Amino acid sequence: MINTKEDFKALVESIEKESWYKQPLGFGIARVSRGVLNPKLILEATFPVVNWNENHKSAAVFLAALKQSGQNVDCTKSEAVFDMGDGFLGYCIEAFKPFYEEKEL
Repeated sequence: MINTKEDFKALVESIEKESWYKQPLGFGIARVSRGVLNPKLILEATFPVVNWNENHKSAAVFLAALKQSGQNVDCTKSEAVFDMGDGFLGYCIEAFKPFYEEKEL
């Protein structure tokens, strides 16, 4: 359970020590528009923010959340696209709990 910033730091350090993990140079979370006739077809991807060589702790948590939720995370490739679901969100909500009081409205 992650209750303090020290717990968060320890979580990130443990993720970074995993054999599968490699720190990404850049990452982003996009909202996608899918086709009406073919929902598997992505028509548009909008990235509100692209993290380029920054926010490495968030990237570590996101990759661990994807892995925990059953996604095949391969950090050896130059690019990856994942679907996010309830498992991903639950892991992230728990991991970022120490920072709730700092959020901006």
